[in-house]
Amino acid sequence: MSNVLNIQNVTKQFGSKKAVNNISIELKSGEIYGFLGPNGAGKTTTIRMVMDFIRPDSGTIELFGNSGPQSLAAARKEVGFLSAESALYSDWNARRHIKYLESVRGVKTEALKLAKRFNLDLGAPYKHLT
Repeated sequence: MSNVLNIQNVTKQFGSKKAVNNISIELKSGEIYGFLGPNGAGKTTTIRMVMDFIRPDSGTIELFGNSGPQSLAAARKEVGFLSAESALYSDWNARRHIKYLESVRGVKTEALKLAKRFNLDLGAPYKHLT
């Protein structure tokens, strides 16, 4: 069974603060991996490096056997990621957000079909949902 995710000796610093210090993780197909830890432990930084939003200072990351910016961008289309720090437009409705994110990622999702299946109202502005 090949690794879906392979993180080897990855480190990331922001100034003098080591956010991630020499971590290695191997995740095989079908496995589930959770990040647990206090604020500042490096969970989000690690995920952002896997998604290639930021780059590690050292070490390597392979996602679906791909590494490097162009390859990771292609592999990223196979991964769902929702940041806790999402910035949504308060006047947009859910449908508009979904369409926008699909256009940015260049991938059609099943979100609209699922919303219809579960009878979700995608027309209300986001500010009314919080």
